[in-house]
Amino acid sequence: MKKLIVLLFTLSLFYSSIANTFVVISNADSGPGTLREAIPLAAANGTGVQDIITFNLATDAASRTFNILSELPALSSNLVIEASTQPGIKFGVGDTKIILSYNLPAAPANGFFFDAFDAENVRDIEIYGIYFRSYSSVNGYTGVGIYCNNTIMFMQILETNRLVIAELATTDAPFILELVNSPGWLQYIGDRGIKDIPGAENYILNGPMASYKKYGHGLYLVTLKETGERIGICGILKRDTLEHADIGFAFLPQYFGKAYAYEAASAVLEHAKKITGLKKILAITLQENHRSVSLLTKLGLVFEKKIQLPNDKEELMLFTTI
Repeated sequence: MKKLIVLLFTLSLFYSSIANTFVVISNADSGPGTLREAIPLAAANGTGVQDIITFNLATDAASRTFNILSELPALSSNLVIEASTQPGIKFGVGDTKIILSYNLPAAPANGFFFDAFDAENVRDIEIYGIYFRSYSSVNGYTGVGIYCNNTIMFMQILETNRLVIAELATTDAPFILELVNSPGWLQYIGDRGIKDIPGAENYILNGPMASYKKYGHGLYLVTLKETGERIGICGILKRDTLEHADIGFAFLPQYFGKAYAYEAASAVLEHAKKITGLKKILAITLQENHRSVSLLTKLGLVFEKKIQLPNDKEELMLFTTI
């Protein structure tokens, strides 16, 4: 009898840890077949194996748009939310097939923080093919697409023929430490005083990650699709010293001359115009940075004038989209 009980207990553990796929078939805020239902179902299946949430909705844009009425349930570890396989045309240049938007009532006067996905204190979260639309301050709320704290996460933004462009995380600190101390960065961007891993982590937290939260965009990590090698950063910044957002990029010297910067920057520019709605995008560079000037010209930006930023002695070339 004891052997039978042990066997049944072992079988129950085995079957409870089998990976499962949960399919979202409704864009309603709640109810059967919704994203709100799928997230806790995946959590209840356990975190020992990787569960997957996929989408199978009608192909028109309205059916693939979710108007979130309240915060979704917290994500569990070892979860893939795969929206790029949803039937229908892409929203932009990446594999974005699903839009998450908010439709919230007015908040109290002091406001509060709203997340579409809460990924706090979990591990190994992958999210593909979702566009977080208009997650910014509105109706007294401060919104962000994904909130992460003590979380290992991969948030892909774009994919090109050879590259994957994703949000930076603190786990990218060793790469950032190498990049900001590379000869090209020191010569044309400047010494940021980042000399160790904690310094690189602070740069990521207070720079790119803070920008994602505040503006919905920032500098992204660029990796090779085939190998996963980190090769550079590229993205859209918003500086207080410039009227409009500007594109920035930097790559390790061993990846120069392979057109990776052009491939990444082209995708980022198109994404910024079509998805984030930016009408005008600037770029600044030193005149002696011939590689950067050439790339900006190839991207279709035109030289407008020379400027000098506050508290900066160097004269910069200002480029703009047409």
